[in-house]
Amino acid sequence: MGWNLTAPRFAPDPKDPSIIAVCKACGKEWMRFLSWIGKLEYFSRARPGSYCAYAWGDQGFYAGTWNKEGFRLAAIAVVPEARRQGLGTTMLRHLLFSMQNAGRRRLTFRCAAGSPSEQWWLKRGARPIGRKGSDVEMEIIA
Repeated sequence: MGWNLTAPRFAPDPKDPSIIAVCKACGKEWMRFLSWIGKLEYFSRARPGSYCAYAWGDQGFYAGTWNKEGFRLAAIAVVPEARRQGLGTTMLRHLLFSMQNAGRRRLTFRCAAGSPSEQWWLKRGARPIGRKGSDVEMEIIA
């Protein structure tokens, strides 16, 4: 049980098999339908080189796009059997380190207001900066 300590792998294709496997296994309805991938591909097409994703085998991944200020996180996910073991925090640290190396400081994303994921983000230094429908817009300044 749990996740194996493996090096993250750059996943340049939004339809990477590891990303798809995690999406289908993670239990989040919006992720299983994979519609977020199409939106991400559309927005990153206008800015070549902006898409970025890393996968930790079939256990977890994050994906988003680079912008002038930092990184817009589209998704971060961990399969149920690997949760609560530090993989999500490891992925977040990897992302923040990558941002610092690129000279960018601002991480932005949305999550469901009042959800366990919102609490997870708040514990890791995120702060709410707005609302859109039932989601809360958040940021971390690295």
